[in-house]
Amino acid sequence: QLACLSRAVEIFSCCANTLLQIQSDKLDKLDEEDLDETVLTALGPELCLQSFALVRETSRPLLAVTGILASTAWNYLGKLVGSSYQSQSDPSRHSMLACLERAVLILGSPKSIITDRPQMKTLFAPLAKYKNFLHANINHAIGVEMYESGQFEKAAAYLDEASQIRRRLIDDIRGHLDEYNRNVTSKGMNSLSSSPEVLPEEVVTNALEYAVGHCCTLLPRKGVDKTDADDIELSLSLTLEYSALTHHAIKKYQSALSFFQEALILRTMRVGKHSLDVASLHFNMGVVYDDLSQYDSAISRYHESLRIRLDHLEKDSSLHGSGLEETVLLTLKCMGNVYKVVDDIDDAICCYVKALEMLNRKYSRHRKPVDEWGVMGLRLDLAIPVPSIMFNEMKKSRIQTDMSWRHHFQAINKKALCHYFAEETELNPRSSSSISKIKKELVKMHNSVITLVQQKKHADDEQAQKAFASSRSKFGGSSMLLATIPSELQGGSDTFEVALMNSSFGLGKIRLEQTRYEEAADLFEVALRSKWVLDPASSSDSDSEFSLKSRSSRSSRKKQVKSVNEDVPEEGQLYYSLGMANAALDDHDRAVRCFLTALRYLRRSLKMVDSQEVARVLFDCATSYYYICEFDQALSLWGECLRILKTHDEKVSVPSRQGICLYCIVLARCSLEKDDAETFSLLNEAQILLSDCTDKTILAYMEFLTGHFLQRAAAQIPTHCRSSLPTNMRLVPKGSSLEDAMSWKQMCSSALSLFDQVKNECWFDVDDIDEGADEVKNLPLSAHISLKKGQVYEMIGSTDQALNFYMDAVNFYRIACGHENVYAASVLHCMGMLCASSQKSDDHALTYFNEALTIRRNILGVNDCSVAESLYCSASVLARLNRYESSMERYHEALRIQMSTFGQ
Repeated sequence: QLACLSRAVEIFSCCANTLLQIQSDKLDKLDEEDLDETVLTALGPELCLQSFALVRETSRPLLAVTGILASTAWNYLGKLVGSSYQSQSDPSRHSMLACLERAVLILGSPKSIITDRPQMKTLFAPLAKYKNFLHANINHAIGVEMYESGQFEKAAAYLDEASQIRRRLIDDIRGHLDEYNRNVTSKGMNSLSSSPEVLPEEVVTNALEYAVGHCCTLLPRKGVDKTDADDIELSLSLTLEYSALTHHAIKKYQSALSFFQEALILRTMRVGKHSLDVASLHFNMGVVYDDLSQYDSAISRYHESLRIRLDHLEKDSSLHGSGLEETVLLTLKCMGNVYKVVDDIDDAICCYVKALEMLNRKYSRHRKPVDEWGVMGLRLDLAIPVPSIMFNEMKKSRIQTDMSWRHHFQAINKKALCHYFAEETELNPRSSSSISKIKKELVKMHNSVITLVQQKKHADDEQAQKAFASSRSKFGGSSMLLATIPSELQGGSDTFEVALMNSSFGLGKIRLEQTRYEEAADLFEVALRSKWVLDPASSSDSDSEFSLKSRSSRSSRKKQVKSVNEDVPEEGQLYYSLGMANAALDDHDRAVRCFLTALRYLRRSLKMVDSQEVARVLFDCATSYYYICEFDQALSLWGECLRILKTHDEKVSVPSRQGICLYCIVLARCSLEKDDAETFSLLNEAQILLSDCTDKTILAYMEFLTGHFLQRAAAQIPTHCRSSLPTNMRLVPKGSSLEDAMSWKQMCSSALSLFDQVKNECWFDVDDIDEGADEVKNLPLSAHISLKKGQVYEMIGSTDQALNFYMDAVNFYRIACGHENVYAASVLHCMGMLCASSQKSDDHALTYFNEALTIRRNILGVNDCSVAESLYCSASVLARLNRYESSMERYHEALRIQMSTFGQ
């Protein structure tokens, strides 16, 4: 196509040059003396000159139609070149504009004006009509392109020219162009002076009829057949609409209104007042009135536009999710903005709420599908605790109900350092981009609703308060149209309070995803307070007789289990959401209370006993229990969650959930000092369920736990038996993923190999401490890996390597928990024991013991058994160094602590 059109342009250019030479001024005064023998024929000089004059006369329409055809070719060429441009800076766009402007230049040339003889008017009509039709279309196309590229002044000029030509076309078709024809005739080209006066008029007329008739056969039939004034009026209305938009862009508001009004009249006459095109004009006029601060007129136009668009949506359900729904959404937002400006708060809230409902439906179409587990979990990823280690002083303190060490456990097990496990789902980039845009719109509208409702609630004016009270059962404000739009908010209660609750909940969820946890917690609390206002007896946290009766009466009406709605929250969702926000803020005590309240609501009010919603709440509640060191409760709830997941396995098979739950159970059992064969078997089962998982981090966590079990199993073998054990002796439990028969050395080397694999995946580099959150999340596990490798090297007798890894562990623990913490103290004590037992350096051993002793005294107090342990060990080293007085003092102090703890 491109090659054909380019060739056509070349041919038309050649034709035009030839015809212009024939019509050259130099040939105007041609006479017999200018003829030579080569041009003389049997006709003689006189007839030869008359024939040539006739050719010149008939060449004029041919030149005009050549220009028209050349313009048509340039027009098609421009459209073809510009059909694929992507941006305003694309070279194809500039080429397209150059082609269209060349077409306009040719059509506007004086050579393109057709000589209009009165008696030839009918003959020339198709040619003139097509030319005007083409001229208007090209001007319109250039004007639209200029408008869309922001060149409004140029766009206005082209669009004004297009509208004038189309008006003339309409007048011509309806017989109102006599005056214009006279003007055109006076501006037309003069008759060729070389045409002899003796040339009969009939001969000239016959020749022109033949020439013009032949030219008209060359014209595109689409242009020639375009004789319907109604179609041209529709085109004119479109040009006028773009002219109005252009004038609005350059802030000529009155001109814009004038053009919009004319376009509205034409379009209403042609397509009817219920057309979507008419609705678009009403909306645009509303925007102009809005800019002029004529808010009553703006509201009127917005209402009419909304009415038409809603009628179309109601008649054709297939239009939901289309561009039409987008225009309805935009209209509602604009109306809400205007109502907000004029202090019509009721209608403003109504508009925003109805827009939010449409936006939520749009959001749901773009989001990935999830089951009840994901809906209850606010579509958030599972927060997975990092493997941790319980030192002896922690275990002893836990038995003695002394929880002073909990602060240090929580310091290295912050929620911010946990791993978020995402279930594998595919979401194309286009949907991700759309979701991001929708979220931004949701944030704006939720904020608007919250602000307006709170403004309405806290109005100081007494009259406003009375008006607010009287509107508690009304939604839709003063607008009858808005009142007829279906809404998810139910009447009969304080619907504005419902709007506040829904928007606070919706915005809180977005803030939770954005990790703006404090804002999310505040918003969820606002939503809860609104819920209590709506139903004072609804609080599941209340065990009063009245509250129980209220729940009982509601439960009796609910014969079926009610599903959870993502956008209209139940009380259980609100408490769960608040629990998630508090857990993210490491306020796990409060998070646990919220989760337990949510569980009571789900089970009592919604009759969800063993549902996936309950399983999700159980999981997150257990996680918070784990972070506050209530390991028994965590183990119990994770076990309950696993039981429910297994009951749903036939309907919803998601092995990764059970695998993660088993992993967490293993963590809880290890924290309770139950790292036995049964726990190892559970870990192996978790690894099988997660065998297809692509999350390398969670797989690394389980490799660490496997290495931990191997190290613990190897450490339980007495030292004197380690080298003499038979190679086929079973040292690991049956059913494990490791080889059943392993020697003691094989167990140690396997543990080191596993720790090295984990290090490759999850390691914190001290030099990259400021690199970002992903690196910091590996800090706790890096400390534990260093500690475990040190313990393995200590067992195999590599003292130097063991001390190096122990020191790395101490540095990591101090980065995570501060200079003085129970982790660092315990590792320093181990380093002292290693130095003392290997007799490597008693001085070094004493240094480590003293540092551990100082930390333990400061953290655990002077009467803790761990302090006594450090005193006793350091006393032994002091005795070897012949520092007997200091040694006896520490022995006595250690004895005093032991006797005060365990008695005589």
